[in-house]
Amino acid sequence: MASLFLFLIVSTIASITSAIRVQNADTPSFYFVAISPGVTSVNSVLVPFMGGNANINGGGRVIQNYFYQGALTGTFNNDGQFPLRPYIDTGFTSTGSCAKYGPLSYIEGSTTNKCASFGNFWIAANEENSQLGSRLTFNWQGDFYACGWEGEIWYKMDPSEGPSDCYPIELYTVPVI
Repeated sequence: MASLFLFLIVSTIASITSAIRVQNADTPSFYFVAISPGVTSVNSVLVPFMGGNANINGGGRVIQNYFYQGALTGTFNNDGQFPLRPYIDTGFTSTGSCAKYGPLSYIEGSTTNKCASFGNFWIAANEENSQLGSRLTFNWQGDFYACGWEGEIWYKMDPSEGPSDCYPIELYTVPVI
């Protein structure tokens, strides 16, 4: 009887875990929410259906994120088909070097932008309260900002570079249940 009870508990936990994990993903799925210091509202991060720039006000759908083979990946469905890769869509500066700022974008496939930055996304645990989720970082430096009326999400190494109509935000994970 005890072994049957243990089996039921283990199989229930396994089914719950698999329900929130995209097939072959390294981590359970999570959403990103944007929180601005000093503001009490929380906004979902939205992405246009076929990919594009992430935002908090301009439209799109909430995207599930997960890590696959060490890289942050996104999808709109639970089966993980049509994965989207997030990247910082940096461009060239007037001197011909790659900028250290750009919008957070999701793309299916690749881009011709030689300055685009893929694969340097990490999530850092919240040291003050682990129940608040983990915070998205890029290269462990710089910050994210919501810019313009759409609240387009930009990454900036230096807050004075890039668009000026921005305010700082932090992107935290929320589990997909």
